[in-house]
Amino acid sequence: IFAVFGGLAISSLMSGATLMELNAQVDEVSAQLAEAQSEYDYLNTRMNDITSRASLQQVAEGELGLVKADPSQITYVQLEDQSIIERNTGAAGRLLDEVRTAALSLLDSLNP
Repeated sequence: IFAVFGGLAISSLMSGATLMELNAQVDEVSAQLAEAQSEYDYLNTRMNDITSRASLQQVAEGELGLVKADPSQITYVQLEDQSIIERNTGAAGRLLDEVRTAALSLLDSLNP
């Protein structure tokens, strides 16, 4: 009987020690999870700040020098199937167009 009670006492002590060790591991992993959640929340907030419309507009205007298009600056052209647009240019404009076309052809022929 003493052996049985002794065995039960030893197994109870061993399981208690194992339980304490597992609780310590759970506490450690919980702390890591809390830290990861905190970092995720910070990064998510930072991403939302960066991608917000106001932030994008600030970067576009401040760093890139872009401005919003004024509706008066937009021209919509609807063409029929056979329509073409011709620019009315002078002799200098036609010469520049020919030089540009020749340069593009030369670059195209040099491109392997």
